[in-house]
Amino acid sequence: TERLRASNACRAESDSVESLIACMERRGWTFVRRFGPFPSDVCWSVRQAADPRRMPEPMCFERGAPPPR
Repeated sequence: TERLRASNACRAESDSVESLIACMERRGWTFVRRFGPFPSDVCWSVRQAADPRRMPEPMCFERGAPPPR
């Protein structure tokens, strides 16, 4: 649920794929590895398209650094 909440908040304040990813990273989530198992192929195709109408889904992020306090 933390990932979903972070994704919803970041989607509300982001106007591009890169700004969404940066927002998620600030909240302690990293974008999935490029050549990993599912969902990396789906997530990276959305990221490379850079279409603001198609933002990456919450499943495209995994816990990275601890979120700031």
